Amino acid sequence: MAINGIGPTTPNFQQVDNAAAERRLAEQRQLQQEEQRIREQQAASTEQVSTRREETRALEQAQSAELQDFLTRQDLLAQNVQSSQRTPGTPAPGSIISVTA
Repeated sequence: MAINGIGPTTPNFQQVDNAAAERRLAEQRQLQQEEQRIREQQAASTEQVSTRREETRALEQAQSAELQDFLTRQDLLAQNVQSSQRTPGTPAPGSIISVTA
């Protein structure tokens, strides 16, 4: 038998249990919110990485096309210079040449 004023009573136990349950629920909600925030940050980070990769790929493709255009122009210019520097009497490439001695 408990002495009055000493030891727990049933209503006090219920209050302690309720407070502990509320505290656990609050901690669980906070943990869920933190997990959601982390998932959102990871998704945003993944999206940023994907965007950067796509931008890099597009830039590399543009640079490659630009380089190819430059090389084609250089090749065409070289062909033009070569064809314009033929000396008179020089046979065309692929023509049959008759040599007499």
